Amino acid sequence: MAVWASGVLLLVGVTVVAGSCPAGRYGNICSYYCHCPDNCNPTSGCHPASCSRGWSGRTCQKENVALNKITSSSSVHYSSSNAVNGDETRCFHSAYNNNTITSAWWRVDLGEGTMVHDVIIYFRTDYKVRRNGIQIYIADIAASPTDGVNCYNVTGNRDGTDIPDVLKVTCSGEGRYLVLYTTTVNNDNVNVPILDFCEVEVDVCAPGTFGADCENYCHCDGDVCNYVAGVCPSGVCLPGWQTDTCDRVCGVGSYGKSCIKVCSDRHCKDDNSTCDHVTGECVGGCEAGWNGADCTEKCVNFYGESCAYLCSSRKCNGISSCNHVTGECERGCVPGWKHIDCTEACIQGVEYGANCSGNCSARMCEVGNATCPQDSGRCENGCHPGWKGEDCTTVCGVGRYGTNCSKLCSDRHCKGDNSSCDHVTGQCVGGCEAGWDGTDCTETCIQGVEYGAKCSGNCSARKCEGGNDACPQDSGRCENGCQSGFKGEDCTQACVQGMEYGVGCLKTCSTRMCQGDTSTCPRDTGRCTDGCQAGWRGKDCTTACVQGMEYGVGCAKLCSTRMCQGATSTCPQDTGRCTDGCQAGWKGEDCTTEISKPLSASPAVIAGVVVAAIAVVAMVAVVVVLLRRRSHRKQSDNHSEIHKEDPLEMGVDNPVPVLRRTRTM
Repeated sequence: MAVWASGVLLLVGVTVVAGSCPAGRYGNICSYYCHCPDNCNPTSGCHPASCSRGWSGRTCQKENVALNKITSSSSVHYSSSNAVNGDETRCFHSAYNNNTITSAWWRVDLGEGTMVHDVIIYFRTDYKVRRNGIQIYIADIAASPTDGVNCYNVTGNRDGTDIPDVLKVTCSGEGRYLVLYTTTVNNDNVNVPILDFCEVEVDVCAPGTFGADCENYCHCDGDVCNYVAGVCPSGVCLPGWQTDTCDRVCGVGSYGKSCIKVCSDRHCKDDNSTCDHVTGECVGGCEAGWNGADCTEKCVNFYGESCAYLCSSRKCNGISSCNHVTGECERGCVPGWKHIDCTEACIQGVEYGANCSGNCSARMCEVGNATCPQDSGRCENGCHPGWKGEDCTTVCGVGRYGTNCSKLCSDRHCKGDNSSCDHVTGQCVGGCEAGWDGTDCTETCIQGVEYGAKCSGNCSARKCEGGNDACPQDSGRCENGCQSGFKGEDCTQACVQGMEYGVGCLKTCSTRMCQGDTSTCPRDTGRCTDGCQAGWRGKDCTTACVQGMEYGVGCAKLCSTRMCQGATSTCPQDTGRCTDGCQAGWKGEDCTTEISKPLSASPAVIAGVVVAAIAVVAMVAVVVVLLRRRSHRKQSDNHSEIHKEDPLEMGVDNPVPVLRRTRTM
């Protein structure tokens, strides 16, 4: 505590290091503000002659909280604000020329609830008669002037001569408004109550001071101590002080507020033996993760040595607490950063990802590994088939393969077992099902052009019955069957030459009943070139004659036309042979040839025979003549041939063939 006595400054209970406080502060741990424009001693504060406007007292710690505050009054002759302008020569005066006035009041708004102790009224020196009867109130609200607490009444002679020009009164209480009120009529010539005064001060000690002139320093924590005894209302002292009056330093080994801190609990970097009773300051600094003068405060939003590292500068993965010592990121680092506090970036082009665990060279990028972002290792042009992930380091999962692992193994059309599925190609080891092609058997055959295994079948090469319009991709099946001479579902297989023929090659060449040579067997018809054996018919001679109805070559004969002896129920297909012989007048194996009967020698018959004989002779003679003439023409063209003719047969001048008569014997 600092007290001025006869110009000598006495220091009582103030512990400071001279010259260590910043400008405008002084006293114990620099906790007091200087209220003088200059010459503020860091230990003792201000001299009373240098106090700033509105401040007074031996160390300038007494404040007039009414200065320049808002005022109001019941009536106005001179402005109510004149009483708080700091000028004692300009006064407030209420109205006096209205006989209906029964009371007068003046109010100042202190701006907030204030602990009031001292009030000073500067009266006019020429109208002392108006001083007597003034009542002072402290109120929380600006309602009726007398609603507050009446803390003081000015009383004296009716003429006011015993009331000083500057009246200092003790008006203890707490409130926002200070009110001066009167109903007293002291004037002989004016019959209404009047208020007139030049200044009103409400003096309050600055925090940490007390006493009549606010010259004493209490070590209360935050509260304004009792104005008389200096007792802290809360009973809590400033750090380093103890007892009810907060005037005794902490004992050995303790310090701080209420002396409850233990010196051994500090986290001093070096020697922990010295321990200031107020601050517990560690002279050599703090261990990592601790700060404050006494090194008992964990770093907040910072960490590490001297709390020099900012938690928000870490690159933690997700929301993470910030260990005050290490700054550890609980869930690791965001991709591209490493170390326990995630403050070091991955080495460009070498590593990437969370904790820089990714190896740039191990990625399976589609076009090299030149670019390697520190955070993701992202392959800009995608991955090699069989790999996925932003950095192309993850093999396709079970059941997937190919570029970006976008293909499903189950979508392949592999022949046989489909369980094996290469993550890169999806290759079907056993080949594809019919109608599908490609390494992974996912490419369909071109509709109407190709079909079958690996789409090797040619739709136009099939021999379908009724054309090749429909061509299923899987089988190439001919819906209406095959043309004769071809077989198979897709009608591309020719019948085996000499062995089979016909629709579907279902007929066998060796079963035909051909007449003669059977070596030729057209694959479309199986036609017997020399016809069929007796008892068979059809181009391929495979249809037997209808039993009991027809027989013979081409089944041209009817069993019913035979002239068999006895029953005719048996009729061999080949011969139609009558097993019991023929009826009379018929012959042959099948009894279809009628036996000729002898002619009788009647005159008419004989005459007919003679006429017929003469006609035949005449016809022969004509033919001979014609032949001779043709022969003569040929001899004219070729003389050598003429000379070779028999001269006995030729005439000399007219070579006409001689018709020789043949004598009938």
